This record gives sequence, C-alpha cells and structure tokens, in this order.
Amino acid sequence: NSLEFQEITATLNGEIINLEEGRDYQVVENGDENTWKEYRYTIPSDYFQEDGAYNITVHSRDTAKNENSNRTAQIAEYSKPIDFVLDMTNPEVVISGVENDAQYVEDSRIITLLAEDNIQLQELQLYLDGEMIASYDEEALSQAAGTITYQAESKNDWQTFKVIVKDKAGNRAEHEVRFLLTSNLWIQYTHHAPLVVGTVAGVSGIGLLLALWRCMQKMYLT
Repeated sequence: NSLEFQEITATLNGEIINLEEGRDYQVVENGDENTWKEYRYTIPSDYFQEDGAYNITVHSRDTAKNENSNRTAQIAEYSKPIDFVLDMTNPEVVISGVENDAQYVEDSRIITLLAEDNIQLQELQLYLDGEMIASYDEEALSQAAGTITYQAESKNDWQTFKVIVKDKAGNRAEHEVRFLLTSNLWIQYTHHAPLVVGTVAGVSGIGLLLALWRCMQKMYLT
C-alpha cells in the first residue's frame, strides 16, 4: 500500500524539530501495487551543522491505516533507531600553577589541569621534556571531572610541560609551558638571561675603566 502520511521528526539536544518534505528532506518511492513499497528518505548534510546529540524519527501511515516508525516497527528487523552525536569543536585545556617562561625558587610545585569538551573527553596525556609521563582514559577523566593534578619536581634546567587532550570525535588540543623550578640560587641566576647579560656588561665596563686608569697612570709617569 502507498503512504498517505509521512513525517520526520528530529531532536537536537532534546529540542524537537519538525522537518518539512521538499525543504528539509527528499523521499523516493520504489515498488508497485504488486510488490512491497520502499521509501527512501534523504536529509542533506547541510542540516547537521550544529554540535550536539541528534535523534531522527520517521513515522508513516499507509492507505490501509497501518502505522510504523523506525523506532516502533511492527517487525523487529525494521526497527532502526537513528541516534548520533556531532562534534566538530576542539576540547579545551587550561594549565594553572605555572606560567610560561616563569622561574620558581622551590623544590616542587603542584600543576593543575582543567580539561573540558562540549560532548565527551576521551584521553589526556602529559609530557615532560618530550617524554610521556602520564595518560588518563575516558573513565579516569570522567571520575576526576576533567581536573588533573601533577607535582613537578626540582630540576637544574628549564622544563617543558605539555598537555594533549582528545575528545570522542577525535578532535584534539594541546597546551605547553616552559618553566624553571629549583631552589638552587646559582642555577636561577645563570638561567636568567637579563641578569647574565647585565652581569657580562657590568664586568666588561669595569674592565674598560681599569684599562683607561692604567693608561692614564703611564701618561703621568712618563
């Protein structure tokens, strides 16, 4: 039997949207009076542009008053729920506790990471000086509500701390900071470029003054 009524309803994050045939979707009918009728519905991809959870329901009624939908089909094998999540946005990660190019006169320091995603985080990795030091999966991130802490230890050189976070859709983001963490004041001094340059300039200036003073002494003696 041919259809006398058909309707497609979509929900985006729980909000119901009624689609209009010809504008929001196209229908192609196959079959004749002696065979099963098949209806193919096509919704353009342009319709799915906003991130979120989508649910598509197709409801129809034929001339014999038989009603059916892809969620409550009379024949189980024809029940085909259409549910999916669209996520085209990168996750976000914030590092607090250390700032880029900062120096800390301490033996250790707590670094706090806050990772967020509009749908679902999948993995977070921590790297220190190019080597992965920790990894957190979807379950661990969910239990921690996206907040991870790491204790950085003293080192007599600059350290590069990087975070890479991925979401369920494969989107990723990364954030990197470089810092110096040591209570060794000499290391702090030698790794502070302005101070070192200033010191070199100061030493050079003193050397120049001493050389001039010696030349003047020779002139007066002769």
